[in-house]
Amino acid sequence: MPPLTDTRSPIAAVPRTQWAQITPLLDLGVRARGVMSCVREIASLPAGWDGHGSPPLCEPAKAVAARLVSGTDLESLPTPHVSPVSGGGVQFEWRVGPRELEIEVLPDGSIEYLAVLDGTQMVEGTLDEGAAPGALFRWLMQC
Repeated sequence: MPPLTDTRSPIAAVPRTQWAQITPLLDLGVRARGVMSCVREIASLPAGWDGHGSPPLCEPAKAVAARLVSGTDLESLPTPHVSPVSGGGVQFEWRVGPRELEIEVLPDGSIEYLAVLDGTQMVEGTLDEGAAPGALFRWLMQC
């Protein structure tokens, strides 16, 4: 019997129907609606927006960013700085006192983070698909 392997790519895991891209804004708080607006603006950037040929926000990254925003209680956090990432991703950045948290949604929809304390202690890693970043947010707010 041949070994079982998972041949699905992270991109294949994102549904391709138009309904998969809709986030009901009425269900979001004021801060989350503002963050979603930033994500939509980033998604509307043209190809080459960075002057180096970077693609616009990729669909898997857009879908994961929308799930991240809609699944996070952003009302209890400071408003993040939201910025496009070369290659088709998006980054969310928070700073609370001596703590900084960056969450980057890569073009394929995977998520990486960097947590920094006092500019000296750094921890980076990845979040599994579907994992909530709640522990990272709790760490951020422990000032």
